[in-house]
Amino acid sequence: MKATMYVILSTNNTQSCNEVVNSLKEFYSPLSISPTREYYGMENALEFYVTFDINKDDLKIFLNHLSDSFDEDEDQWECYGMTSKIFHKDIDYIRINIYA
Repeated sequence: MKATMYVILSTNNTQSCNEVVNSLKEFYSPLSISPTREYYGMENALEFYVTFDINKDDLKIFLNHLSDSFDEDEDQWECYGMTSKIFHKDIDYIRINIYA
């Protein structure tokens, strides 16, 4: 299955962004990660996209690495840093979409 992930970081700190990207690569590989850009919905924040291929079993494992809870709606999962325990303190939001 094809998948996309959208990530918002609550910081524009390059070191923090690199930590997040490196952790994602450890959790699941191969990932194609876009360059970060300023997120205009929040002051001093960054956003980026990730694309990857994944099967259903690996998706469950990957989701468990990312956060302790996701709101699930068919082929979309999302979580917020305020309501979930996400793997990195500077992640404010994650959304994953699956395309069969």
